[in-house]
Amino acid sequence: MIIVLAGTPGTGKTSLAKMLSERYNLRYLSLTEFVLEKGIWIDYDAQRRSFVIDPEGVVVEIRREIRKVYRGVVIETHDLELLWEAGIEPLRVFVLRCRPDVLYNRLLRRGWPFSKVLENIEAELTGVLAWQAKVYFPRVACEIDTTLAGVNATVERIARNIENIEKDNTICQSIDWVSDEDVVKFVINLSLKHSMGY
Repeated sequence: MIIVLAGTPGTGKTSLAKMLSERYNLRYLSLTEFVLEKGIWIDYDAQRRSFVIDPEGVVVEIRREIRKVYRGVVIETHDLELLWEAGIEPLRVFVLRCRPDVLYNRLLRRGWPFSKVLENIEAELTGVLAWQAKVYFPRVACEIDTTLAGVNATVERIARNIENIEKDNTICQSIDWVSDEDVVKFVINLSLKHSMGY
């Protein structure tokens, strides 16, 4: 069994993925940690405080790693295209979503540069990962709003969906932050502050 949890940073991927892997006795795999441990990166972007990955190398290594996992795996990622290119066939892809104004505060607490926070807020606003899930894994994609949900409650919702995959799609949502005028204004104001050098 392969379960994927995708989302922008700060949506709850790590906590939820670890709890699900324990619950189902599956291996936990953070794609970011995997890339760093295997050295599958080609550069470091100091301004964004991020590694630039070697996409072809990641695809090769993730294929190799998944072949080793017999009992199953919970994969945490913020790049679904790499999993698709590697031929991964998950039971379900849960895309964790969080209202951008709430996510902004979570990411600021990480001490990230404003430009990196803004980049992730904009990706969440526009639903980049939700779009990837619908394109690459259309039959198994499921969006979940984690803005106000507790970790334990969200794990229970996901578990019910996994255990009743054919019957229970009630937790799957269609989330559109762009249609929320307050959220859009919030992100535009952040973008303007950034462009003006604040």
